[in-house]
Amino acid sequence: MVQLNEDNYTRIGTPYYLPPEIIKYDKYSFKADIWSLGVTIYYLTILELPFQASNIIRLGQVISYQ
Repeated sequence: MVQLNEDNYTRIGTPYYLPPEIIKYDKYSFKADIWSLGVTIYYLTILELPFQASNIIRLGQVISYQ
């Protein structure tokens, strides 16, 4: 089992579910998982992703500046 500590910097995940701190290469905690869970719940409720963009770079910008 992998356990997060105070200095987590990895950038792994599905782009539509990444929280802003991971996109910006900032430190993150369990709150990043809560963000991804929120995106999942939003998708299951609305059947549409909360953030849309024409390419992956723009998607990162949209998520980071919301």
